[in-house]
Amino acid sequence: MTVTPKISIQNGNLVVHEKTILKGVPDNIVLTPGTGLGLLEGAFIGATATESKSFHVFPLGIL
Repeated sequence: MTVTPKISIQNGNLVVHEKTILKGVPDNIVLTPGTGLGLLEGAFIGATATESKSFHVFPLGIL
């Protein structure tokens, strides 16, 4: 049996295995697929900023 994480951002929602985890995900939130296999594949959730700082706080969405 092969299990894949199926993680994506669709229409402003963070979706995992066809279940909405977060709503209202801002456009500056970036999802980068992992390089592992099966359940270890996963993804990295990051954010982009318009200016460089030593400290940033980003909203990810609404539970």
